[in-house]
Amino acid sequence: MPMHSVQAETVTETVIRKSRFLCFLAPAGTAAMAAAVLARAKAIHPDATHHCYAYICGPEGNEYRSDDDGEPGGTAGTPMLEALRKAGCTDVCVVVVRYYGGIKLGAGGLIRAYGGAVRSALAKAVPVYPRRYAECLVEIPAASQGATEHLLRSMAQIVSVTYGETVSFTYRVPEADAANLDERLAHLVGYQIRPETLRILSVYE
Repeated sequence: MPMHSVQAETVTETVIRKSRFLCFLAPAGTAAMAAAVLARAKAIHPDATHHCYAYICGPEGNEYRSDDDGEPGGTAGTPMLEALRKAGCTDVCVVVVRYYGGIKLGAGGLIRAYGGAVRSALAKAVPVYPRRYAECLVEIPAASQGATEHLLRSMAQIVSVTYGETVSFTYRVPEADAANLDERLAHLVGYQIRPETLRILSVYE
């Protein structure tokens, strides 16, 4: 099963021994987007005792970070991050806002509270899975422009067109269809060219 993000921001609340834990779970494909989720939670709840967060980004979940925001080390950000990992998430940020209720929970209690807040939000959120696209470049003789454009529009999304002595098309095609389209484009121009794959993209749809 591929890693997944969430469709939209989800907010849940739990109360444990008079402390309120509000969890903001939102899609975030970059560290900057995760920072924006954190900033929004702080703006909504400026008087909260703690704003702990964790995020995971990248197709393989290789970019990640967590922060305890004043809670004892490893009792907030780490269990939040682990909850995201165990759920198979990437390109997500989670912020748990705590209003301290006057009763200490202890390290174990905090770990359960913060991890549990994230799991509650994940249970409510709608998962979305990425579709992989190949972004490719093909350069063809000007005489073949019309036929090439017609074929590309039927199987792919044209990103840009550059005109010169030849015509260059940059396009995106579902990765599973890329080899078939490559062959058809090559056949169209008498196998004088082969498309070049520029990069592979993961797009949530």
